[in-house]
Amino acid sequence: MEYVLIFLLSTVKFAMTFPIAVFAKGLTPPMVYLITSLGGVSGATFFVYVWGQLVKFLRRKDMVPFRQRKPVFSKRSRRLAYIKSKYGFWGLVILTPVLFSIPLGALILAAYYPNKRRIVKCLAITIACWSLIMVVVLFTFREWLMQFF
Repeated sequence: MEYVLIFLLSTVKFAMTFPIAVFAKGLTPPMVYLITSLGGVSGATFFVYVWGQLVKFLRRKDMVPFRQRKPVFSKRSRRLAYIKSKYGFWGLVILTPVLFSIPLGALILAAYYPNKRRIVKCLAITIACWSLIMVVVLFTFREWLMQFF
């Protein structure tokens, strides 16, 4: 049951899953890597395709805030434009698992970039890399980090 909960949590809040898996559940490093990687990739795949279909539907109905009409300069639109222009595709893909949540990153990527297969492949690679980094760091400094929990 704990494996399923960690899997489901990693589909949504990828970076927050590691402390729970390592400190609260006491799983082994290979299991943490496998469960969080599979959960993150599953969540990325699901959300990229769901958000992609939702954006496509809303564009047809002319209800989507991602359309290319007159510019609207709200705080949100400025932030999205800043992130997209400053970091680009690869910046969003690399930052999505740890800085943004997977659903939010998938929404931004699906709205601005049309190639869903490329998005999912790149997210899968970065999720696997981040998972490896997090597992190595958390298990290397486990004893030192235990004093904070």
